[in-house]
Amino acid sequence: MNLLLIKKNIIEKANSLEFPVVKFAKEQLLTKEIEHLNNWLALEYNAGMDYLQRNIDKRESPKLLLENTKTIIVFAHSYPANVQFEGKLKIAKDATGTDYHIVVKEKLNVISEYLFNNYKINSKYFADTAPILEKQWAVKSGLGWQGKNSLIINPTLGSYFNIGIMLIDVELEPDLEISERCGNCKKCIDACPTNAIVSDKIIDCRKCIVRYISAKSDYLPDDIKIAVGKTGYIWGCDICQDVCPHNKKRQQEKPLFYAMLNKIENMTEDEFNYIFQNSSFVRKGYQRMLEQIKNAKGD
Repeated sequence: MNLLLIKKNIIEKANSLEFPVVKFAKEQLLTKEIEHLNNWLALEYNAGMDYLQRNIDKRESPKLLLENTKTIIVFAHSYPANVQFEGKLKIAKDATGTDYHIVVKEKLNVISEYLFNNYKINSKYFADTAPILEKQWAVKSGLGWQGKNSLIINPTLGSYFNIGIMLIDVELEPDLEISERCGNCKKCIDACPTNAIVSDKIIDCRKCIVRYISAKSDYLPDDIKIAVGKTGYIWGCDICQDVCPHNKKRQQEKPLFYAMLNKIENMTEDEFNYIFQNSSFVRKGYQRMLEQIKNAKGD
């Protein structure tokens, strides 16, 4: 079995499926990373997302997800970086298309079948769908470094990408980690409208529009609600990414216009569910979206 050729073929297959960057890490225990996770949980920064407290053993050891794991493959799947909205209402850029959990898993399934059919390599794959420390594996594989806003930054892609993970039972040559390149920059910290970035790489999800306010919380303190409303975001947030100097190159891409947001208020619930059935923000439901639109408009 030519392992170098297999790695080369995996990269080529992934590239053909619109994964522009693919990196490899050697399986290992994430003991130090789990210590950091437990310290974060002790501060209750998980904001009631109890699932983050479960399966700590699996987060530490990928072998508990796939027996005999030897290599972790990390895939970057880009999304539009230059999105312009008509009017005040906005959603996070990665929500302007089909829910990435669906798209990335479908593409990883193709690669998984390719590996088994051609090389009898066993695998398991995830797109934010398993207790695995995606960002930490992205760092260890050399996909990027973790910025002060906790997002992974790639030298070419910036941070406008989602992550897919695949575990395989064959040891392929790992890639080298890359050095952190944020330096003394604090633009993401200073720009956060709810002060959710409490320190370098540390996010208080009780204040984060992406991690909690949009997706999880059904009640917002008045000060947070006002701050979120001023941003115009009714789902997610890109503010800390948009100010990042490492994203400037990607922001020069051809703009994608997404005008449908202004029409949500005039839709019936059935129309909303049909039009946005494959979008990530449909999960919160029609009534919640109307409430967030009302808040963003200051009504």
